[in-house]
Amino acid sequence: VWDQRTRRLLSSRNAHSSVVTGVELISAGEVVVTVSKDTQCKYYNWRKNISGVFFVMEASRLAAVCVTRPCERVLVSVGSDKYLTTWNLERTETEFSVQAHTEEATCVSLSPSNDLVCTGGRDRCVRVWTKNEGRLVCTLEGHPGPVTCARFLSETKIVSADESGCVVLWDVSGCA
Repeated sequence: VWDQRTRRLLSSRNAHSSVVTGVELISAGEVVVTVSKDTQCKYYNWRKNISGVFFVMEASRLAAVCVTRPCERVLVSVGSDKYLTTWNLERTETEFSVQAHTEEATCVSLSPSNDLVCTGGRDRCVRVWTKNEGRLVCTLEGHPGPVTCARFLSETKIVSADESGCVVLWDVSGCA
């Protein structure tokens, strides 16, 4: 953790035994949440020097994570098991898990309202889901390579990119 103003290192932690694939800040930037190919989702409060494990997905190498804003009650993850999973952070338990892709799920993003989730995968698709039920809203096809990142820009716009260098702007206002 670095102080942007002074560019001074505030805290450092080597917490995972494999590649860290996703990071999210919560609690006004005091808590760093990380996911890793070691199958663990961990947290670290750098101000209080407290760390721990949110959850372990035995069958999955976690690829990406995001957290609902501003409430920070739900964490959403994807990984090599192809699943989209939502976690209740207060109870540290799974809310639901659904197969999101036919190959590894590589990225995840929440819409500004937290009502929708988009996922990207090695199957070259971006999919949009309801956050509360995990119902598939639409599948966006057209990437020539595996999707590496996908983000909501607004409630109806998603931008995604793939391994081939292709960047696509999607309008999902017609999805039901």
